[in-house]
This record gives sequence, structure tokens and C-alpha cells, in this order.
Amino acid sequence: MYNLNFSRARSKKGVSDILGNILILAITVTLFSTLFYWVSTIPPPPSSVKTDFTAYVLPNTGAPITYINITNIGGSPLYESGTIIYISYQNDPAADNHYTIEQGGIADGSWTPGKSWSISGIDVSNPGAITISIIDTSKNVLVWSNQLQVQATNIPPQFTAVGTTPDSPIIMGDSFVLWAKVVDPTTSVASVTVSIPYITGSSALAWDTNSQQWDSTFAAPILSQNTTVTALITATGSNGLTTEIALSISFVLPKSPPTLEITPAPQSYLYNSLYRVSVFIENIGGRSALNTQVTVYYNGWGVATYYNHHSNFFGCKDDGPYTAYYSWWYPVYSSGSTMIPSLGHNQYTFNFPVYGPPAYGNGYCTGGNGPYTQYNYIYVFVTWQDINGNTYSTSQNFYIGSNGGTTAT
Repeated sequence: MYNLNFSRARSKKGVSDILGNILILAITVTLFSTLFYWVSTIPPPPSSVKTDFTAYVLPNTGAPITYINITNIGGSPLYESGTIIYISYQNDPAADNHYTIEQGGIADGSWTPGKSWSISGIDVSNPGAITISIIDTSKNVLVWSNQLQVQATNIPPQFTAVGTTPDSPIIMGDSFVLWAKVVDPTTSVASVTVSIPYITGSSALAWDTNSQQWDSTFAAPILSQNTTVTALITATGSNGLTTEIALSISFVLPKSPPTLEITPAPQSYLYNSLYRVSVFIENIGGRSALNTQVTVYYNGWGVATYYNHHSNFFGCKDDGPYTAYYSWWYPVYSSGSTMIPSLGHNQYTFNFPVYGPPAYGNGYCTGGNGPYTQYNYIYVFVTWQDINGNTYSTSQNFYIGSNGGTTAT
């Protein structure tokens, strides 16, 4: 006989093992699915900013800081809206400060490789170690950090920038300003001089308190062809140390000659029996008009009625009336040689007498000329040269008034 109870027990135990394995597998899948979902919801880390910098500090004697410079030497650009430059001082935490990109002289707010960021005028008497940290606030990451040790040194002045206004190239004959920005980390700047070929030997620049720079105005030389020169700028500190820097300047020929115009019509009036006249000579195009000379002529012409007075057996006799046409023509003004800059003008004012008609009549009888009318003009003639020596001229005739209707004796 078979043992039926034993067979049933073994059958039930097998079913229980299978169900248990299925439940364990289901729980495992559910847990891993939940974990995978949770991991997928975690935000990814921000993308890194890789930028490298170099920095230096200029101290004074006794170690007060005057100038900090940081240069982007490569990597990703940084922008005004998401960047802070934090500077801290080991021995003077109260002087710690943070700055934006634009505060360091980068006006467009884009700190790209090759650009330098700098601040000056800092006065921390005992800074100790200086820590510079550049933070990208848009990504909350420290982009770059460095610690500098400040040591008092005796060094010459340092040029931070040099240039010309307007920028090179400069039109020959035009004026330009040569300027230099200089700092002296140890003492003070005593003088700044410049030597420019074809213009000047060693010439001193003046300190401009408004622009906080050394500068002076020069006239571009007049040469036969486009020429590039090297200006040598020298800064001398009160400690006697000097620094030199070279600046390349190009002088170019003008693209068009100067064009002069006599404008506006002269204003005139009678002044103590003299005509007072003003004319304006304007340079309306091209470049400077050199060796400009202005010559003015007076022309008065008119018509007069007159009688010939003479004596005969019966006394005085008048023949006439007669009509006479007359003209006066003579120079009244001549200027010396001068220069009129581009888009500039010169004013010329002069006085001259205005004569009436010639006297008519003869013999021993008295009488007078009849009424006359006289028209008065001036003729303005201008000559000038361009930088190549070419000569130009222009002229204009102006009516300045009339006189007459009277009888002259």
C-alpha cells in the first residue's frame, strides 16, 4: 500500500518554493525600478569652466599696494553678468573686496583670452599674502584662485597703455595727441618724454589731471609718401630709474586735396568814411590748406553827370550836361601765408575808403557835377597748396553797397 499522506506533503512544499522565488524576483525588480527612477531625477553636475590666468601686484615702498593686474591667458570666456573677482588680504581682512569684470577696465564685459583686468589706487599698508579668486556665479564654481606674496621692491615706472588720438594711421598735416598711462609702484613718476622721427627730438609730455595720463599735441609731418615711424617714450621715476616703450605710428597722405570756399557773403558797413568788410575762408573738404594767401581788390564804378565850365567874352559858359562812366580798381588787403585746417575757417577783416566820381570841369568858372550813382564791389582771390606742393586758387566778387545821388562841387 502507498502512503498517500506523504505524497501530498511533498507536492505542497514544491509549490511554496516556486511562489517564494517569484515574489522575491518581483520585489527585486520593483526596488531596482524605483532606484533607477530616483537616480534619473538627480540633475547632472554643471559643465566645468576651464580658464587659466596670470596675475601680478605692484607694491610701493613699505608694501602698500597700488596696482593689481590679472590676464586671461587661455580657455573659456567669462562674462559680466556671471563673474565675481574676489580679492582678500591676509593681514587686513577689512580691505577685502569683490569686483565685476567691467570695474577692471573691460568695458564690453567680455573677458576673453588675451584681455587684462586691472585695478589701481589700492592702499593697503600691510597686506601680507593676497588671494585672488575668480568665481563663475552662473555655475557656482571657482574658476581660478591664486595667492601672491607682496614684497617691497625698487623698480622703474611701468607703462600700462600708450597710443595716439586719433589712432594711427594719421593724415599728414593733421594734429594728433600722443598719450601714455604710467604707474610707479615704488615712488612717483617724475617725467615722461617722447622722441618722434620727423617731428621732434626728446619732447616732454604734460600730466593731464582730467584724463589721468601724460600727453601732448603734435602736428603730423608732411612727407612725400606714406611713412611708418617708431616713437620712443621714456618714463622716469623720482628714484631715477627709467623705462622705455616703443610705439609705431603711421603717417599717410590725404585721400583728397583741400577745398576752400569764400563764405558767407561779406558783411559790410560804412564806418568813419571807410568800408569795414569781413570775409570767411572755409576749408570744406580734403585736408589742411597750406600757404594760404588772401588778396582783396576794391572795384567802384558808376555814372556821373557833369558840365564843362569855362569863361568867354560874355562871362561863364557851361557846356553839357555830359554823362561819364568811371571805375576805380585797386588792392585793399593782402594776407600773409597761413594754414587753414580741414573743416576749419579763417576770418579776414579790413577797412578801405570809398571814393566818389572824378572831378570834372575846367576854366575859372565855378560849378558842380551833377548827380551820380556809384556801385561798390570787392573781389576776393585766394591761393593755397596741399601737402604735395600743388597750388589751387578760387575767387569771388561781392557787391557791398552803393553811394551817390548827391552833387559834388
